[in-house]
Amino acid sequence: MGPDRRLARAGVACATALACLIPTAARQTVTAAAATTTPSAVGNASVSWLAVSPGYQRTGLVVAMVSPLTNCNGCIQLWVSHNGGATWSEAAAKGWNKSRPSIAYDGKGHDTIFAAASTGLQRSDDGGNTWTDAGPSGSMATVAPSYPADGSLAVAGAHDYILSGGQTHAATGSGGAYTDYVFSYPPSSVSGGSSPAALLSAIDSHSLPVILQCDQALSCHGAASLPGAGTYSAPTYLALSSDFASDGVVFAQSGRGVYKSSNAGGAFVQLPITGTPGAAGTATPMLALAPGYREAGPVKTVYVSVFQVFADPKNPHTTGGVYQSSDGGTTWSAAGSPSPLDGGSTAVAVAPDGRLFAGYMHTAGTQGSAGLLCSVDGRTWAASCPSVGSGDVNAAANAGSANTGAGGCSACPASSASAGGGGATPAGGASGGTNGQAPGGGAGGDGSGANLAATGSKASTAGSRLVLPLVLAAAVLAVLGGVSALWRRRTAKRV
Repeated sequence: MGPDRRLARAGVACATALACLIPTAARQTVTAAAATTTPSAVGNASVSWLAVSPGYQRTGLVVAMVSPLTNCNGCIQLWVSHNGGATWSEAAAKGWNKSRPSIAYDGKGHDTIFAAASTGLQRSDDGGNTWTDAGPSGSMATVAPSYPADGSLAVAGAHDYILSGGQTHAATGSGGAYTDYVFSYPPSSVSGGSSPAALLSAIDSHSLPVILQCDQALSCHGAASLPGAGTYSAPTYLALSSDFASDGVVFAQSGRGVYKSSNAGGAFVQLPITGTPGAAGTATPMLALAPGYREAGPVKTVYVSVFQVFADPKNPHTTGGVYQSSDGGTTWSAAGSPSPLDGGSTAVAVAPDGRLFAGYMHTAGTQGSAGLLCSVDGRTWAASCPSVGSGDVNAAANAGSANTGAGGCSACPASSASAGGGGATPAGGASGGTNGQAPGGGAGGDGSGANLAATGSKASTAGSRLVLPLVLAAAVLAVLGGVSALWRRRTAKRV
């Protein structure tokens, strides 16, 4: 069975389009929902992905993929900060393929943003304002630890490859045994010892996630599964310990939960993140490790975004937050509660100085709000944090082409923009404009996207109070995982 058929069997195609999850009547009700006023760096918009530059302390670059809840039906925007979250602006994103960005830092004060999709690998050297072709197609680009020296990055997809010095070199990956999705490197190159040079997150023929160990040439072997993984668990994203060469610790995040391996990805155990009991669905959209995480300590802090849906007709609402563990995943608690994140978190990222960035989306009845916050201490959250870095000079020179403020929508198709505030798109996973792709695809809760879809169908006849949380839940399902270039090409013809 080919990789495109495997991904189709995974069920992610429908998970990324609200039309497949929620009936038309429910979607129409959502567009009339009023948004509450809550602090946010990007306005009333759902954050589906965050990326922080490795050179953040010098350039201050942070990137967020967002979808506004109002005035921008179905569009996906790229927002950037060049001062560590003190101020944000919407990038012009000319030619951007709307895929999840990865940031590479050359060590000399300049950032490059990469994005891989079925149309090819792209790069932006001006903070996301303009994009140019950089290589063949792929599902996601991963910056190598050696990038400052040789400009290398790895791209997984139908044909895995390494891009170095402007030249592409084929990589074996899983050798076609699985659908390869994303490579993961340790923070520094592994030399000697028993730990592999890299790991590969892939999808097997049953649409379940597997993790493979890779050598320097990205030839990968083995296939560790995630215990209890089911529908919409794939694909997964990996975060490796800063001391991976010695401790072999790696965390895996899927839409249904998070896992940990202490033997370099050879086997995984699920971590006990439960959130609030009684939820109809629980999702874990993103995970991040504190800088300098080592199993031997002293830093053993892990952060996970948690989003939960409570489908009670009398009190429909969402909860969650950024959960943190300071003991390597054994115990968990909400970071900085109470805050807007208590209504549910859709993304989380950590900067090299320990600063946190997190997306939230909160609903209660027919009221909904979303946005982006930051925290310098993990206890208090705000729309703006103190300035960091002097900024990437190349990006700053081109910043005038970006739109600032919280209400613009330069990335919207003309037919999607709304001047009156209607036409809300529930979250970042809605079908992405002309190319029919979304920033993610996955599910949470009890592992059944179909169950939430069925609940949404019931909601359409149960009254408008239940509609919004369930539609947003469906949208979060679309935010959670990622989809490969082959899947994007296949579904683009259907949307």
